[in-house]
Amino acid sequence: MKSLPRLQSPICPKRMCSPTVKYDGNGILHAWNGCGFLRRMICGVALVVASVLLWAGCGKKAGPSGPAPAPTAAPTPAAPPPAAAAPAIKAGEAMGYFEAVDPAGKPLANMRPIATQTPNAFDVPVATGDPTGADGKGQLVFPNNERLFLRLWDPELKYFANNFYESVAHEGNVTDTLKVVMAPAASFEVTLLLADGSALNQDPVEIMMAHPTRGPWWPARGTTDDTGHVRFDQVPPGQFVLRVTSSSGHEIDVPEIQLAPGGHLDLGAVALR
Repeated sequence: MKSLPRLQSPICPKRMCSPTVKYDGNGILHAWNGCGFLRRMICGVALVVASVLLWAGCGKKAGPSGPAPAPTAAPTPAAPPPAAAAPAIKAGEAMGYFEAVDPAGKPLANMRPIATQTPNAFDVPVATGDPTGADGKGQLVFPNNERLFLRLWDPELKYFANNFYESVAHEGNVTDTLKVVMAPAASFEVTLLLADGSALNQDPVEIMMAHPTRGPWWPARGTTDDTGHVRFDQVPPGQFVLRVTSSSGHEIDVPEIQLAPGGHLDLGAVALR
């Protein structure tokens, strides 16, 4: 399998990763990891056979014998719940299996597998799967005749994907489980001033958070208060260039802001042009 140029991460842009995941057909799937290398671990399974010997009368006097207890019927095991039906796969489609975990490796439920045509965090999906279960597992049927980016999405915006997978046109299904680490959302605030030092008072503003190598990554809107202060919650963590544009035509680029997963940043006062 040929490797593609390595890619920087939204959260750890100075760390690289390598392609690791394969298809069962002729296609190639490349994994882009957010914080360090994505490694595959192949674990052997050890079979342990335990023999227990029961001995009677060791160090004890034999007591009077009595009638043998009546045998007790073993309880009938409950029938397992019916397995969920796998989605039907048509010609021109493939199946991918996902696992959602938090940074500590704990499974996350209600994360939706998606396939998009660009890797940014706001592109409209071309395919969406059912939410992951309590074990963090989910699956997605997606087109196999175009280049797509596979990841997980939190509809509540409490988490953002820290890694994604690039799928090229291929045949067959994905044989490896696509593990996606979901990082807690971040937030930041800023006080916007005009060139004369006065506050940008009660003005709607738009922001675009741009990834250092992947371009526009996440947009958001807000309105300043009387002091020019505005706060943005539930944004993806990582390193970004921030562009702020006001409805009155003022704008500013704030270079290299770093938002920690689950953290908050106060940018202080920023003068618009």
